Amino acid sequence: MSTVTNRIVQRSNIGFTQGVNYGDNVFYDGNKPELTPKHIALETHKKIKAEWEIAGTCDWLLQENDFQSWRRLETGSSFLWLYGPPGCGKSTLMSRVIESIYEDQTAAGVPGDRINLLYFYVGFGDDNNREKLYRSMLETFWEQAVKKSEARSMNVFGNHSPPELMQDELHKLLASSSLQGDIYMVIDALDQLPQESQYSLIEGLNTLVHKLNLETSRRFRVAISSRYLDGIDQLRVHRLFPLVIKVTPGSNKLDIQRYLDRNLKSKLFDKNPELRKRVFDELNENADGRRVSLSISTVTS
Repeated sequence: MSTVTNRIVQRSNIGFTQGVNYGDNVFYDGNKPELTPKHIALETHKKIKAEWEIAGTCDWLLQENDFQSWRRLETGSSFLWLYGPPGCGKSTLMSRVIESIYEDQTAAGVPGDRINLLYFYVGFGDDNNREKLYRSMLETFWEQAVKKSEARSMNVFGNHSPPELMQDELHKLLASSSLQGDIYMVIDALDQLPQESQYSLIEGLNTLVHKLNLETSRRFRVAISSRYLDGIDQLRVHRLFPLVIKVTPGSNKLDIQRYLDRNLKSKLFDKNPELRKRVFDELNENADGRRVSLSISTVTS
């Protein structure tokens, strides 16, 4: 996942320079770079990935039978659905899913620019702009599919193209001969989209599966995380049956223990190991996802 450094001067239709593109960054009037949608997704992924790599977590997911079945991609299309309560580590697990795809494709000798991986962390969007999240997702997917550093969704769709048009253009691109190899799509926190957007997304996935089956021999693998199972029935109507993994604080018990062991540090604990053990046991027993980090901040400050 390297950044290509190209310098491209972007001009408006009347000849004025609008921005200078260095790789995925666009500098306007010499000011700070404006990250493209795909770069925002990449930076989010890098941040989450660094956290689980350092902590050595998420290994339990790779051992799940349903995950391994999904990973093998034995059918034309394969869906995986992770669900669980807020704060149980779903976004972290989805980052691990993304990285597992890179690992598998690299091990199979697929060049980086041939890996068709589209991913989006819905939960990291602006709560004040939830209505725009689905559009942002489509923009991100389009840029990730095109792969060219100078390709910007803004230049293709502008600010006012309806999501239906954007989705249709994305499907055409994914089914076109310009793409080689299988397609992977990872969507974290589907439930954070407005209800109407969730429905549109699921219907769009149904349409895309049909289009790929009809027009290509390309296989399609999708992973979704959500607090709920809303949307699964929509898939089943079209004979798409996701593999389901329920994520609970108990699922991440070993991960939480590792996290606590690494982060539960204080001068007070250095002087009183028994106190540290009692606090560790209490937090571990009542661990509930991201609340663990808040508790650690309280007891170590």
